[in-house]
Amino acid sequence: MGRRILRYALVGLVLLLLGGLWAFSFFFFNPFEGGYEYPIASLISREVDFYASKKQLRRDFDPFPKLAFLDEFEASPSGKAILGLGVREALMAWRVEESLTELERVLAGLPLRIDPLSVFGGQGLAVAGHFSGQNLTQAKWAVYGRTSWLGKLAFELVAGGWVDLAAQGITLQPFEHEGEPLGVQVSGGQLARPLFLARIQDVAIVASDSAFLAEAGEFESKRGQDSFGQSAKYADNIARSALSGDELELYFDQRALAENLKLAGSWPDPRSSELTTALVARLFQLGTVRELIGTADFARALSLDFVGELSSNVLSPFQQRLYEQRGFDKEQLFEAARLAPADAGLFAYLHGDIGDLLRELRAVMMQIDPAALTNLEDFVRAAWNHSDLEPLIADLDEGLRDRAAFFVRDYDYPEELGDSVPPHDDTPVYAWALVLWPKDQARIDAIRKVLSRNDVVEMLKIQGATPGSSGLWENTLQGGAKVNEYWNVLVPGTGHVATLEMKGREPYLVLTNENRMLGQIFKAYNTGSTEEGLGRLAEETSFETWVEHGLASANLLVWFAPGAMADTTRRIVQRHIDQSAADYIDWDAERPRIQREVLARDFPGEVWGNVSDEHHDSYEMRVQEEVERFQANYLEQHLPELRAESESWMEASTAVRNSFFELATDRKRLRLHGRIGLGFLTEP
Repeated sequence: MGRRILRYALVGLVLLLLGGLWAFSFFFFNPFEGGYEYPIASLISREVDFYASKKQLRRDFDPFPKLAFLDEFEASPSGKAILGLGVREALMAWRVEESLTELERVLAGLPLRIDPLSVFGGQGLAVAGHFSGQNLTQAKWAVYGRTSWLGKLAFELVAGGWVDLAAQGITLQPFEHEGEPLGVQVSGGQLARPLFLARIQDVAIVASDSAFLAEAGEFESKRGQDSFGQSAKYADNIARSALSGDELELYFDQRALAENLKLAGSWPDPRSSELTTALVARLFQLGTVRELIGTADFARALSLDFVGELSSNVLSPFQQRLYEQRGFDKEQLFEAARLAPADAGLFAYLHGDIGDLLRELRAVMMQIDPAALTNLEDFVRAAWNHSDLEPLIADLDEGLRDRAAFFVRDYDYPEELGDSVPPHDDTPVYAWALVLWPKDQARIDAIRKVLSRNDVVEMLKIQGATPGSSGLWENTLQGGAKVNEYWNVLVPGTGHVATLEMKGREPYLVLTNENRMLGQIFKAYNTGSTEEGLGRLAEETSFETWVEHGLASANLLVWFAPGAMADTTRRIVQRHIDQSAADYIDWDAERPRIQREVLARDFPGEVWGNVSDEHHDSYEMRVQEEVERFQANYLEQHLPELRAESESWMEASTAVRNSFFELATDRKRLRLHGRIGLGFLTEP
């Protein structure tokens, strides 16, 4: 009897479980259904204008919504400096911290400890859409997120009307496409426009336009065929086997954004009065990029790998030639980096036609400072008897290979004393060097011979420490390298330019503003280190590792380690502040105020703007005295603030320990590979 009752009870329990599963499946979802087996990108159309996706989002928070690296960032000197420069105030203005605090309070008040990312998006989150109209808020978008069983249940409770949202003024209605139910439309309440909700297995979709849901349903039925996730650009630039799968995936149609927002003009501005900006504008224009696609990976270093597809028909002839220039391989790059000291704060290596680059520089000078270009041409006429710069540019083009390197290091050389020191000013400068590769030594020697001619030396104001003494110096280093110095007091900081001719794997020509660095370059290149123990950049750990794992071929490399030259940067910034602090004074307001005060106090009866000839000179003198007094008081009060702010910016810059960027180019695309070492993270 007891066994029969137990048997009936077990049968009843099984029936109850089966009925419960059937009821749960009927009203909600099949609890045994699997997840969507393809990437989220396979539910997205190839025609989207923007796309971003991140897997394993839960790893980036500890716990949500606190970023995993936040404690290290806030505790670091650079993090404190960045927050102190107004970032925290900006977050407060956008109510970011307030919103996060409120979210944490709500989560803490729930009966169950729920990590939102365990419900939606923690395993995978993507956003995609189309730009629409002249405002980004008008864009059409969709958010796709992997959900847990709890997220599926929450979705079905909302979509099925089990949760009463009428109190919030929200209404739900089923949404169909070609007679097939896809999801629900949510409208009313505080929603600016209706939203559309759908679920494909474990992927929940929230969209501003129903078309995203219809497209996702079609792609699911075709297993992602013809989707963004199965496009060639996705396969080539994102779904690469070498990736860890934890990267941030990004795609951006620059042309679509520019057309919708009616962005006019060029960037960078080719009409800029700044030499660097105007020159860069000739090298690159954002409008030539149709779309950008790639990945970013945040770990101990920020890794960037992007490809920019170009509109080759809008490239200038110069850009076409520059981008199609043959790149350098890793061996060539390491060879160039053996010439740079390990503590270089900046190192750049470029393959490009020297003649083309010089002609573009000439065009920029004509635009920005035609008088300076005219003076240069006058000098060339007098020295070489050329009609203009073109023959000299042609000689340099034929005399040098199509490559150049440039590096900068901290100016930490002790002050020299005696008569053999070039006359110089006290301008703080970096120690810099430009490396060129001679191709036709005879042409280089001919140029040097002209520069050493007496009349040219006089024109260039090259002279020694005493009037009439020679400012030309020549020396041969042990090993045969040749050093030439040209003294000119107008050279900022050092008062001279020096050159080094040496042989390594190839002949090298090095120009610098500090002759003592030439000996270091020569010794380190040949022996591996200087007498001070300074090694070569090619053996610097991060540089060597990033080159080895970088592009097989590139056209441009830039290495930047701001901390390596921080002392010189600090001196340069402080001098600039001391010299320009008075520029912060609003003289358009302050000078008229001072004039009126002087007039009222010292010249009663006179009219402002129409002072009599009798008192005009004394009035102007008194005004100038008050202006100088006001400026002195202003500087006394504000200089410490400006210096402290600059120091905060210096500290903030240490958030980047070092960085490394490679750019490979051709007429159809640009490929950017970058690594940024983060200074606020402790070394592993």
